[in-house]
Amino acid sequence: MMILLQCSTMVVFFISVAHLIQTLGANHRLKRDEVAVKCMQDLHIKNLHLILANGSFSADDETKEFLACVGRHDGSFDKEGNFVTDVIKKHLEDLANGSKSNNFDLLFKTCLIKYESFKETVYRMTKCLYEANALGNFNSNAD
Repeated sequence: MMILLQCSTMVVFFISVAHLIQTLGANHRLKRDEVAVKCMQDLHIKNLHLILANGSFSADDETKEFLACVGRHDGSFDKEGNFVTDVIKKHLEDLANGSKSNNFDLLFKTCLIKYESFKETVYRMTKCLYEANALGNFNSNAD
């Protein structure tokens, strides 16, 4: 009876942990969405996130300013404008519905490159990562 009670307690614990992880992932996505909405409001932009979500990355100042705003506020960059790879990796895992990729090193080497300005860096990184996702380069399960 004692063993049965311990086993059922462990099952409840593991279910609780799994639920917590799922909730944290949903909260992470919600925070990113809130950041995007705030940036659109601050910059007086309408519907740009819908255009970007469809993969249309025009190189205009409005797009770059929006992406830079999101990058500054979603944790992808530190105060000095350096990449925070753990946060970027978490964003990518969320986009890939939690699947773990074995391509992050290559993806980061390809997409996380500093350019002449912060806006250009964020724009090119976002476009590169989006294109990698569209091609399925980080949406594969690790073995």
